[in-house]
Parts: sequence; C-alpha cells; structure tokens
Amino acid sequence: MTRFRIILIALAAALSLTACQHYASIGPGAYDIHQKLLVDLDRTWNRQVEGPGRLCPESWTSNGPLLDALCIAPAIADGGTVLSEGKDAPKFRSGMNPTDLLGIIQTGLSQTIKASDFVLVALQPATVAGYEGIRFEFKFGAGTAGEAETDRHALGYAFEADKRLYLILFHAAEIHYFPMMMQGVEKIVASARLPNQRKT
Repeated sequence: MTRFRIILIALAAALSLTACQHYASIGPGAYDIHQKLLVDLDRTWNRQVEGPGRLCPESWTSNGPLLDALCIAPAIADGGTVLSEGKDAPKFRSGMNPTDLLGIIQTGLSQTIKASDFVLVALQPATVAGYEGIRFEFKFGAGTAGEAETDRHALGYAFEADKRLYLILFHAAEIHYFPMMMQGVEKIVASARLPNQRKT
C-alpha cells in the first residue's frame, strides 16, 4: 500500500469516527489534568469530551484519532486497569518491572484498538516529574478488515508515585505524523509535574 493511499484511508476513517465524537480545544498554556498532573502545552490540542474510543481520562488528538492520539492517565491506583476495562483488562500492580509494565500497556492497546504485531524500539530508564520511571517506543499494526490499516509508532513514559501509575502514551501513523509530532510530545513530558511540585 502506498504512502499516499495509507494517508487517504486514514483521513477518511478519521472523518467518519470523529463525527460521533465531541472535542474541545485546549492550550496553549498550563493544563491541569484532574488535579493529579500538570503539563504545559505550547500549541492547541483537541481534547475528547465524549463519544466512543476514549482510552484514558485524557484523550487528545491533533489531526484526528486515527492519525495521532495522546493518552494521559494520571494516578492509576494499585490494582487499577490500564487502557481498557472489564475483568480481562490488564491491571497495574505497584512495583512492576519495566517489561511487565510495558506488557500491560500493549495488552490494553490490543483490547481497545486491535493493536498487534508489536516491535520494541526502545525501553530505558527515564525521570519524569522528578520520579524514576521508563521511556519506551514500539511499533505496531492497527485496524481490522474494513478499517484503516496504518502502521503506528508509539512513544510513552510511565512512572510510579505513591504506589500510583502515571502514564503518558502517544501513538501516530508512522509515516509523517509520528516524526512530525514527537518533539512536541517530548516537551509535554518534560513539563509534567505533580500538583504539589513547583514549576522549575
């Protein structure tokens, strides 16, 4: 499938999907996520306020959810579900090692957006909001018959504070959209802080 055809299919699917969803513009400036995490936005994002397909307490997009998606889940409690719900949803356990933590994130994507064929690009320690955590990248395929079949690239950060998981996960069509937006997402992560932390 050519690059142009992939983008056309994804754009058509995005228009169809967003017709059922409602978004509100946020940013630029400081943004308070449920009084649990603060981030700074240097541009406008579209925040999903209702409709199907919301994976996180905060689901944002710039060009439509089938082209790019930023998912922010702050303060998931020990035993809480990650990215999906129900008895089979992956659950966070305080003290998980990086490989297991990445595994439940990928399982959540599999259950919600039919992600498959994960290929790990990077998994390394990282400091977020002053806490030791992980930074990861992986590629995956998404979509089933009749839907957009764009190859995706994901970038994520996760850390634990007070036995709660904080997750920032971005994924986008690997062609064009991921490299175009990656730096902006890294800036959001770099600005992340807990409400009781002063901005440095």
